[in-house]
This record gives sequence, structure tokens and C-alpha cells, in this order.
Amino acid sequence: MYYPKADYLEKVKAITSYFRKEMANMWWSIGGGIIIFALGMFIFLKPGLIWKLTEKWKSYRADEPSEFYLKATKIGGALFALFGIIMIMLPFILE
Repeated sequence: MYYPKADYLEKVKAITSYFRKEMANMWWSIGGGIIIFALGMFIFLKPGLIWKLTEKWKSYRADEPSEFYLKATKIGGALFALFGIIMIMLPFILE
């Protein structure tokens, strides 16, 4: 025997499940984008601190980072922040 209401309910459940997964993926992308953006801005604004945390312990004579290191780190931080903005915007663009 054919029950149209049961088929309709199954379709509604499938669609609802699909949209829940899509919303979860969207929020993961936005949350990850915010974290990456914040990390990129930190790297951009504090390249000297990044040097102290990652490179200073490797050298006995260096007391401060080179100008090249500071500029390269700032560029990397800006690119990282840009990637975070793209991750935040991507779910809305692809919608």
C-alpha cells in the first residue's frame, strides 16, 4: 500500500538533515576564518614577538630581527589575515 505522507516526511527529514550539515560546515568555515584572521593580524602587528618566540633561541648573537625578517613576516601575516577573510566570506559567496 502507498502512503504519500510517509514519503513526504522522509523527504523533509532528508532535506532537513542536509541543511543541518551545510549550516554546520558554514559555521566551521566562519569560525576557522575568524581564528586565522586573528592570528594573521597578530603576526602582522607583532613580528618582533613572533621572532622572539620562534627564532631568537636559535642564535647566540642576534638581539633583534633583521629588517628583511620583519617585512617578510608582516607580508606573511597580511596574507594569512586575507586568507581568513576569504574563509569567512566563502560560505556566503557559494550559497
